[in-house]
Formats: sequence, C-alpha cells, structure tokens
Amino acid sequence: MRTQKRSGAAYAVVHGPGWTYLALSGEFDLATRAILDAAFALLDPPGAESMVVVDLARAEFFDASCVAVLMRHYYRLRDHGTILRAFGARGAVAKIFAVLGLAPLLGLDITAPRDRR
Repeated sequence: MRTQKRSGAAYAVVHGPGWTYLALSGEFDLATRAILDAAFALLDPPGAESMVVVDLARAEFFDASCVAVLMRHYYRLRDHGTILRAFGARGAVAKIFAVLGLAPLLGLDITAPRDRR
C-alpha cells in the first residue's frame, strides 16, 4: 500500500491482480489537485488493470478542478480498456458529482436522504 498526505488531502493505493483500489480523504481543491494527479500516477500503465475503484467515503470536499482531474484520468483509463468506478461519496462531494451529472458515469449511487417528516 502506498500513501501520501499533503495540505489536508491524502490518498492510499492498493494494487491487486487486475485491479487497483484508490482511497481519497480530506479536501481536494485547486491547492491539492496535484496530490490527486500523484495518486493516479501510481496506477499501473493504462490497460494493465481491468478496474480502478475510487473510494470517496472520506473525501470531505471536491472542487471543479479536482473533478476535472478525476475525469481526465477516467477517460484516459477508459481509452485503454480500464474501468474506473467510484463509491462512497457523501455531502458536498456527492452533490458536485450529482449536479454535474457525472455520478452515473462513475457508477456512484447518490440518493437523496429520506425526508424525516
């Protein structure tokens, strides 16, 4: 497992046969987008993995610059036959992916909390 933390954002990468698990935690914004690129740089060459799973459960914030980084890597991997899926988005992170219409593309299951009336 490889990990890195900087300026309130962190990642952990675990490789398996044909898959990679990438866990993100903290706040991802313009100041920390390089750490997101660094995490994707640790992946095997495009096409070597059949699936990359991104765990967003501990990500507290994701701005548009980091959404752009994630989507750039999504398309790069897809073009080489690798599937990228994400899960665990909540709060502000779930909201940005829902508002931008990217949740279905990434396989994110974002459902509105039930009304407590």
